[in-house]
Amino acid sequence: IIRAGGNSGEVKIAYNGASNNLKLAKAKLAENDANEARGFIAKGLAQIGNLDNKKLIAIKEELNASLDAVDRVSPVLPTQAGQLSSDQLELAKTSRMLSTDVWFNGAEILAIKAKTYKLQDPASAADATLYGSNLYVLSGNHIYKYGDALVGGTKRSDWGTFEASLQSIAVDGNLYGLTNDSKIIIYFKGEKKSEFDPGLPTNDGNRIITSKDGTLIYLANPTAKRLYALDKTNGSLQTSYKLDNIGSLKDIIVTSDGNVVILSTDGKVWEISVGQ
Repeated sequence: IIRAGGNSGEVKIAYNGASNNLKLAKAKLAENDANEARGFIAKGLAQIGNLDNKKLIAIKEELNASLDAVDRVSPVLPTQAGQLSSDQLELAKTSRMLSTDVWFNGAEILAIKAKTYKLQDPASAADATLYGSNLYVLSGNHIYKYGDALVGGTKRSDWGTFEASLQSIAVDGNLYGLTNDSKIIIYFKGEKKSEFDPGLPTNDGNRIITSKDGTLIYLANPTAKRLYALDKTNGSLQTSYKLDNIGSLKDIIVTSDGNVVILSTDGKVWEISVGQ
């Protein structure tokens, strides 16, 4: 007998596997072992895949509810705060938003409001971030600093070279580097201070952001459509926010008041009022 979403044998195998992983995940949750619980939930969801069956849908809902519990999901959702202007939409085609009025094309051009600056010795950037008036650029295993970039400084200096392969950086006086396996390493003046492993899903395109005075560092996972808020000192998960309603994430920043601003690929601007 052929059923929607797969034959009876396929559905049975998926149901048994997902049910077993759900039980294991709940057991790990009872032991406060979030990392192991998250792993069993991921396995269960993978076993269900796109199969469409009433029993599987019920198990999938339970797995997702358990994942929300593991991730300490906040009821706060991103709300649309605006739309890019026509000029900003043009900038967004080739540049990354570093603040609400600063755009960087990932190499030599920094656009600040109505002015454009050409940076010296440009390097292709995997990520970039602002701290004070300075621009920090991640290129390969190197980090370069453009001092006073927001007030016209264009000269590049070396901030540090690292053994770890980083995919994203954030600065608040310390520099935080997100590795390809989602560990976060903390540096000060180019020297490693500490590191932590939050045990969160590893995906290409993950980003970290923070603010100067905030106690949190955020890890954005566009694939999982979640924003995780971590304690800066030890990486413990404080809460997370679902990003399903924004579409596809393009850029993300933290404002001076601690709120998170997200730019989606369709040019809409979203905000999460975290009240930090």
